Amino acid sequence: MLTRIQKKFVLSFTSYWAFSITFYQFLLIYKFEHKSIGFVNVALLSLTALLIPSKLLRYPTYIVSFLGGLYVLIPMSQVTFSSWLETFYTKLIEASQIFVSGRANFLPHELAVVLLLFTTLVLIELVVEYQQVWLSTVFLVGYLLILAIYNRQDFYFPLVLVLSISLFQQYYLKNQKMPQEKSNHVVYILLLLVLSLGALNLPKEKIERPLLSVSGSFRNWLNDKGVYHFIEKQGLPQASRTGFSENDEQLGGPIFDDNQLVFEALQKNAHYWRVESKSIYTGEGWQKSPSENSQPERTMNELTLTTLDYQQRLDPPEEIQLTFSGDERYIPLPYGRVTLALQTDTPIELAHSIRSGRVNTEDSLKDISVQMDWQNLDYTVDDLALVPLQLPRGSVDYLQLPESFPASIRQLAEEIVEGKLSLIGQVQAIEDYLKSNDLFRYSKIDATYPEKGKDFVSHFLFESHVGYCDHFSTSMTVMLRSIGIPARWVKGFASGTPVSIEEEGTRYAVRNNDAHSWVEVYFEGYGWLPFEPTPSFYSHYKKMSLKTSQNYP
Repeated sequence: MLTRIQKKFVLSFTSYWAFSITFYQFLLIYKFEHKSIGFVNVALLSLTALLIPSKLLRYPTYIVSFLGGLYVLIPMSQVTFSSWLETFYTKLIEASQIFVSGRANFLPHELAVVLLLFTTLVLIELVVEYQQVWLSTVFLVGYLLILAIYNRQDFYFPLVLVLSISLFQQYYLKNQKMPQEKSNHVVYILLLLVLSLGALNLPKEKIERPLLSVSGSFRNWLNDKGVYHFIEKQGLPQASRTGFSENDEQLGGPIFDDNQLVFEALQKNAHYWRVESKSIYTGEGWQKSPSENSQPERTMNELTLTTLDYQQRLDPPEEIQLTFSGDERYIPLPYGRVTLALQTDTPIELAHSIRSGRVNTEDSLKDISVQMDWQNLDYTVDDLALVPLQLPRGSVDYLQLPESFPASIRQLAEEIVEGKLSLIGQVQAIEDYLKSNDLFRYSKIDATYPEKGKDFVSHFLFESHVGYCDHFSTSMTVMLRSIGIPARWVKGFASGTPVSIEEEGTRYAVRNNDAHSWVEVYFEGYGWLPFEPTPSFYSHYKKMSLKTSQNYP
């Protein structure tokens, strides 16, 4: 025993510190409550590797230490260890299945702690028993670099400490194997200095951007499989769910897809579903103006309305039937002329806000059908080519911008529309800049919050360049306003996913992850017309709005 301790002590002791430092960073990232227990976990594994020479005894001791560490790190309500083990096993299998099936775009914390603790166990065994120092070095440094790239915390000192320990272990082993040969201390010191400087000057952003870009489509696909259900179940923070939100005062940050069904639409032609517009941009998000919050028109069970100020021709009528699955109390609408009727024997009050376009119901619409007679807008880009700039009538200021509005946004908008003389030409120029520019990348999961006091649009246009519909639509609305073009921010749903073809038309399922925002611009005689600056929604836009793609000067 004494001989083994003398032979293995240095590697065991140094491995303990290297793995403890790394494991502690993991516990910080995942916000574990008992972070100090990580040092105890690694200490038990290191002592096992040091003190027990027999594999028949050492490996079972590893397992006991491993399970004891999990028991403390992930406590549950179970009183006995056996009941805890059964519950944890069930939870681990569930988390593993969700991750492997592609329904999670991150490693669940139960699965992550098991994998990392098990890897620590294996690598400590390899270092202490088989002297595989560089294998542990590659893993530890690689893992810390990944944490450094994808997180905002400073990992410089953990990296330097782990590198120092690894170089010392290599130096120690070389002296043990060739005691007569003098080691070149200067080489090790220089190597550590170079590695330390490299860790200090790690170009996080330059590395992070291409890695995120390359993996973006895959991670978005994983997100589309319903990650939010799992995140909500696990109670993990810092994530919002997709879906129609009433509060848009603070935009930004990642959102995870929620596949919960909102309503089904039986119709012949797909289109966007408009819920409401908001007109006050605060620099952080959107609010309604007093006019948009004023007393709405009220009626019972039936309502006829048209796109505000539209005076042109309409398509032939068609029928739409909506069936709601949740407890929504608003009715999404297509553009054009709509007469709707609730298919229920119970009178339900409808409240229509003219300025925002929103239709609310007094009671829940769950399991209630809404019958619509609809005529779509019938116009082309050519029809808009000669329409001059004109402000809409009414009390809402559709050119409003916050007092602290950055001049750089207005300067960029002016550069984009330079040489464009017509209203539609300027609108298209800004729309195309956001939709077709390789500078911007669509992602729900990589979007970040601007720093406190930083304008949301400025952060997106000049810093992050990554976002989803709220980023693109808000940026277009704000840029148009900055050059005097009346615009407003609109939210609702994209057309959804076709699920069946029936005699009356195609049935579309509209889910929470179909929630969307876009832009409306005012054209005299045509009213408020929709525009789509978000790259991944191009096909929906073709069905929804302009019927040609010609650009105008």
